[in-house]
Amino acid sequence: MQQLSLNTSITKQVNAVAILRKLDGILLDGQHSAFAEMRRMMEYLEARSIWMHNADSHHQNTTSFSPGLTNEVSDTDIGAYSKAVELLESRRTSLYTIVNQFRALFSEGDPALSEEILRKWITHQVLMVLKNLEGYLENISDGSGVKALLEQAIFFSKRLSDEGADFVSSVLRLFSNSVESHFVKSMTTAFTRLSSTLDEEHQVSIDWITVPLFVGGASISVRSSDLSSSKGNIEMSAVATDLPPPSQLLAFPPLCYYLNSVICVFSYLRSCPLLSVANNVKQVLVDETWRIVNLLIERAVFLRSAGSKVVGDVARGKQHSSPNLRLDKMYAEAVAFDLLPHMFLVYLLVFRELDSSAVRRLYEISVEKHRNSEASHLLSPSTNLDGLFPVESVLKNTLVSCWHKLAEYKLVQIE
Repeated sequence: MQQLSLNTSITKQVNAVAILRKLDGILLDGQHSAFAEMRRMMEYLEARSIWMHNADSHHQNTTSFSPGLTNEVSDTDIGAYSKAVELLESRRTSLYTIVNQFRALFSEGDPALSEEILRKWITHQVLMVLKNLEGYLENISDGSGVKALLEQAIFFSKRLSDEGADFVSSVLRLFSNSVESHFVKSMTTAFTRLSSTLDEEHQVSIDWITVPLFVGGASISVRSSDLSSSKGNIEMSAVATDLPPPSQLLAFPPLCYYLNSVICVFSYLRSCPLLSVANNVKQVLVDETWRIVNLLIERAVFLRSAGSKVVGDVARGKQHSSPNLRLDKMYAEAVAFDLLPHMFLVYLLVFRELDSSAVRRLYEISVEKHRNSEASHLLSPSTNLDGLFPVESVLKNTLVSCWHKLAEYKLVQIE
């Protein structure tokens, strides 16, 4: 049995199994031969499993090959991707070899029994591979790497399907869950950062100055500490090249960073487009939209309650200077008519729910506003949304509902 756990040829395996059969024949005196054969099958598969795992360790310690990844990915991505690919390559070859050797060695006897034992063993090995892949996927943030790994996993599954072990559906479920988890985590992180940066943006006690943040002379009050930061240098990804982000958002650094995070995660989705995640991603996007709207409303209510105190202080001769009483409306308009429309349209573009005429129209609108340095928003309440969004679009209805909700608190005007 120890010899079977090494990298031995089929000839040596045949000799080892033959010796085991002779020993069992002597010890059992010909009795319980069926039970003895079943035990030999299980011991053989256990020994070959040891050999397979040792081969995996050898491959992962000697390789640094990372095909399928785009440039400028992190070392963590490369390491996890390389290990995952080597795992699939090694297991695909090893499992196929073991299955064929097992059938050659145990072709005699009850075929139903041998196939049942083999099927359970393959199922266990596949579950272990999927569990390892799940761990590797958590450390891969590059969408192209996830896509390349998905292709490798599907090829692995189809290769084993010839042996009656097709698990493509399990692979797709694993990758769908991983992509959704990455999207939810990224959106949650982006919202947390937005909330914290808005806290800083609304500090009343800071000295405010007026600085133009985009071409055209339009200006907004920003803190002097922001001038030395890189908040105006917003990194845009591949999605943004197809649908330019609203330049008006450059006047609102927290919203710029939030949109940049959203575009990055949609670039991840676009690199690994799984239609199975579209509906769940859409629902997460809707939920995050309402979180932003409710956040703005909560801050507006707080500022107005604080404003009542300011009015009382002014009546008693105290002086106050707070731009927040006006800033909340400016942020609400930027969110309602620039940020949310762009987020929704990027989703439609990534999942191909946006036809070419709508993309062309949006691109022309964005480029024209940028060229003319207009300070107007990407969309407005008078925009014909039916010409941009699909009929009965959940996102379109959500956008309109958000507009009305913000209008209730007099943060935007929609009439």
